[in-house]
Amino acid sequence: MFYGMVSSEALEDPLVLNTVTPLKVIIDQKDDADAPLWHRYLLKVSDKELKDILNKLKPQVKQGWYAIFWNDLEVHVIFTNKVFSLKREQQWKSKAYEQVRAYGTTHGVQDYYIDFNERFLHYDALVQEFDIGYKPHHVAYTVNNLDESITWYKDKLGFSLVNRFNRPVRSTALLKRDGVQIELFGISEGLQPLPEHNKDLLEDLSHMGIKHLCIEVNDLTETVEELKSKGVVFVTEPDEASFGGHYIFFKDCNGILIELYCTK
Repeated sequence: MFYGMVSSEALEDPLVLNTVTPLKVIIDQKDDADAPLWHRYLLKVSDKELKDILNKLKPQVKQGWYAIFWNDLEVHVIFTNKVFSLKREQQWKSKAYEQVRAYGTTHGVQDYYIDFNERFLHYDALVQEFDIGYKPHHVAYTVNNLDESITWYKDKLGFSLVNRFNRPVRSTALLKRDGVQIELFGISEGLQPLPEHNKDLLEDLSHMGIKHLCIEVNDLTETVEELKSKGVVFVTEPDEASFGGHYIFFKDCNGILIELYCTK
């Protein structure tokens, strides 16, 4: 399944959009543009429909504009009689994306509108309300001390306590920040210590099972400094991720690994 964003003002014949029912129409006022009102159509098409709509739009896109279709893995950018296809895993650092950006800016597209590092935060946010498929709901941890752990996640990482259920042997707390939810289990009897392999990051990777919670942040350096000021101890130095961006690891008050990740 692919989502698309197409402005009717970008097309020689906007009626070509009549073949697809839009999920949403967004009207933007652009006082400094040739067209003072932009009507942006958020579309959803199947994999089989994608090729057909790309072929229909390609001869219709005006000079200085583009249309775009994407999913979690691919991005297709449509200029006048030209289509670029990109992979998303390199976080807009690939040579293919640089070719798209160079082509767009030399064919009348303003640099701001072809900067996918900024644009895709907006595009992905738009489609979240329409994505009704499987999606992560929460990650769950068994902790040494439930009260201490709740306080740690609230004070250090800014989570809020959503709910708590107290039971004789196993109590549960659900915490949330933005789109991330953590379920904590407090066990009063028979609690086993953290496995030895969890104490070392590289050693832990050689054992099957869930490895860590990863939290994406806007500025890695700023977040690291903020957490250090709160007494958080990091177990690695910042490093570059194989799929782009940078990361660093620290541990919560139970010794559970947490990763900070930034696309920059």
